[in-house]
Amino acid sequence: MNLYKICSKNSDKVFVGCSVLDLKEQYNIHINNYAKYLKNGHIYDESYKIFSLGLPYIEMIEEIKESSNDDYDEKRKHYINTMNAVNYTIDARKIKKPKKKATANGLEYMRNYYKNNKDKMKQQITIANKMHKMDEILMKLNNGMYKRIPKKSLEKWGVKFDDEKKIYALINNN
Repeated sequence: MNLYKICSKNSDKVFVGCSVLDLKEQYNIHINNYAKYLKNGHIYDESYKIFSLGLPYIEMIEEIKESSNDDYDEKRKHYINTMNAVNYTIDARKIKKPKKKATANGLEYMRNYYKNNKDKMKQQITIANKMHKMDEILMKLNNGMYKRIPKKSLEKWGVKFDDEKKIYALINNN
């Protein structure tokens, strides 16, 4: 098991991790996941704080020979506490931060917000439901689940067949 740190040449902050993988492989996993996170919101990882600082690199802290998971956790916890680490976890299992209980003020705020914005919220829900329904219709049309649909129905739904792409799509009114 390798205990490693991801550092930035622009900061003294570090991310402390452990892996059975070679350091280069582990670093590539972090880089690829960070790229996915930037592109489409891939699951957030604490190491991204270091990547966002720029000029990241990986270093071995310690190679641990046969040992129990508790030993890994203890050593990792030690390094997290003694280095300027951005980690808020000790191991792959997240340390759950206690959720705040709903206070009377918070509940009152939520009730008032709903009461004052009821129509707006219902309208947003209606729009979201219509969009979901349109997605379902388009998926079924493009997968051949609807065999014959009158042209008037398609027009009513705002859908037409795109001859170039050979799929049904929403009519763009812009």
